[in-house]
Amino acid sequence: MVRLVKVYISQSPPRISDAIDLQQQVVKILKASLGDDHVVTLVEMGYLALFYEEQDRLEEAERVLQSIVDVYRRHNKNMPILCYGIMQRIARLYFLQGRFEEAMCALVECVDPYIEEYGPNSVESARIKTDLAATFYQLGDMLEAERPAKEAEQVFAEHIDTHGEDYMDVLNLLDNIQNPGTNHIGRAYGKPTAPVKTGRGVPRIEGLHPRSRSPELRAKHGDQDTAEVGNTNQVG
Repeated sequence: MVRLVKVYISQSPPRISDAIDLQQQVVKILKASLGDDHVVTLVEMGYLALFYEEQDRLEEAERVLQSIVDVYRRHNKNMPILCYGIMQRIARLYFLQGRFEEAMCALVECVDPYIEEYGPNSVESARIKTDLAATFYQLGDMLEAERPAKEAEQVFAEHIDTHGEDYMDVLNLLDNIQNPGTNHIGRAYGKPTAPVKTGRGVPRIEGLHPRSRSPELRAKHGDQDTAEVGNTNQVG
């Protein structure tokens, strides 16, 4: 069934609805045979959430991702970094639904683990700071938005050859923060009352799946579905 899901996704246009129906069956079977907390189950749940996102079924995607995080919270005193990536995906879903306070709280929880894992001057840390700045901007808190946006801009400026789009995004965001009311959207941010639903105007997510990771994370963790959870079958 997993191979058939890949066939549906690879077609032009992708048959997302069919993929969702089949992926739901895959997850149901895995839960019954392997358990809710098995790594393979969690990976396939993550793909299901990804398909939901493709169809703007945001609440359903959020529920699936939150259930993955809940499993890791039950089994780990200190959550692995991949969980914070999933939380960043959840924050994006909050953002798209206009639930900016919830998005802000999720992102704040992720910032320090990202800095500890990847370093303060990494692209990964800069992206989550951009996400946080964008969320504060949507909340109308320009003072809180400006600092992480400036920090992200400095990092992307150092990597402009490979991350020029990220650099332009954060410049547009800084312009909006420092000049409220001008709303120079460019490729980036929509108005506070009407956040855009797709593209780089919303927080980007680095999470559970290799196919959704940046090239940097693919190189760091490898291109295997279970690369970040080691050789164990159960989480914990």
